[in-house]
Amino acid sequence: MKTLAGDFVNKNFISTSPYSGVTAIKSDLISHSAIVVLDENTNNYLGLLTPLDLILRPHNLVIDCLTEKPMLSYQTPITHALATMFKHHEEVLPIENQNKFEGLVYKNDLIDYLSKQNIKQHKYILQGNDSLKNTKNILYAIYQSTQSIRYLIAPDYSIIFFNKTAEEKTFTYNNKKLKIGDNFTHVFEDLMQKDQHFKNDFYKAIKGKHVVRESRVSDIPKTVWIKSEYLPVFDNNTLIGISLTIHDITERKNREIFIKKQNKILKDLIFFQSHKVRRPIANIMGSLQLIDTSELSEANKEAIDLISKATVEFDSIIKQIVDTAHYWTDNDLSK
Repeated sequence: MKTLAGDFVNKNFISTSPYSGVTAIKSDLISHSAIVVLDENTNNYLGLLTPLDLILRPHNLVIDCLTEKPMLSYQTPITHALATMFKHHEEVLPIENQNKFEGLVYKNDLIDYLSKQNIKQHKYILQGNDSLKNTKNILYAIYQSTQSIRYLIAPDYSIIFFNKTAEEKTFTYNNKKLKIGDNFTHVFEDLMQKDQHFKNDFYKAIKGKHVVRESRVSDIPKTVWIKSEYLPVFDNNTLIGISLTIHDITERKNREIFIKKQNKILKDLIFFQSHKVRRPIANIMGSLQLIDTSELSEANKEAIDLISKATVEFDSIIKQIVDTAHYWTDNDLSK
């Protein structure tokens, strides 16, 4: 029975120099999941480049993109090797024998072997370490108890978890059934082309930031507004992935838009009442002041007095309307 990481060493790997351009090796990196970086002169091992490196450290040269990774030993038990891979969220790690680089060990190879052997470690593989299991259980309970769309996405964009709402909405959107391990950017490839913010926001979250963005989605049967929240998720100070929560805020945004339109109408009303209506009223009031009532009959004097009082009252009513409109434009109508 195979029990050591050295039993699974893969020496059929692709290598490159540290000063190769990222563009030149990107297609090989995608198809092989990892590229070994060797010194051009000594052929010594310098590092292992993975797709996650290009996300965490996007540069033009391979040497600038490399991140530090654990080195497995030939004598490392496969369960310990898997624990290291889970902890550092790596799909492949380098392995050495007597301080000399020998090749690569792939997580999937270890998982497939243990699954076929049907041994105790299989349960460990399915659940990760106990700490990660507890984290996932908590996340599962939280994720399934909301109508919001929720994903847990690994730094390499693979989907670690999604709730029932996410599964239903994804199928409605693109007729695709979600599976654990799917690449999020592939599932929503057409949306990625339209939304230039996702990868930038995702990268900021990987760096530890809580990112919130509101956006309008109009390429579905009806226009909706969504709020996307990106939050890094850690276990024992190790980044597990990014929690992406999508809330439907269409009702709130429609209310805000309605209030803005209503305020625009009120402002137009204020202008109309202040400048278009009160001006002729002021002219009438001014003209009444110019009338010499000394030679008018009592009946005419009474008529002028009634007109003057009615005009003042009318002006007061207009002022009240304008003041009320001012109040509503200065205060949130939704409160």
